[in-house]
Amino acid sequence: MKCSACGNAFNDGVQCGVCKKHLDFGCAQLSEIGWRKLGSERRAAWKCPACRSLSPASAAPAGAPEPASLETVLREVRDMRRQLIGLPTLIEDVKSIKDELKDLKSSCDFMNGRLDDFTTRVADMEKR
Repeated sequence: MKCSACGNAFNDGVQCGVCKKHLDFGCAQLSEIGWRKLGSERRAAWKCPACRSLSPASAAPAGAPEPASLETVLREVRDMRRQLIGLPTLIEDVKSIKDELKDLKSSCDFMNGRLDDFTTRVADMEKR
């Protein structure tokens, strides 16, 4: 078959349910796995990008939130930035704690080695 979008030959692809044109997966903007997962009804109703752009946008369902205004989005972004102000300090604190834990582990390992040495020495003394 030949892709109606790019003209390249292909063995496996998709067919638009509206215009019935055949497209390769790349031009269809769909992965082969995604196409295979669609049921037969959904494959038959699938629309190519060209037909999708011609379709009127579906109305928002009842109860759907209204699109956010620019002011609302800006306010939310500012709030997020305010919340993130302390993040660098927290990151440094976590790094410091991580370093301290590393030192503590090293110290514990050293002390365990010393304890093993003492245990061995006590056992040797008890044998005498």
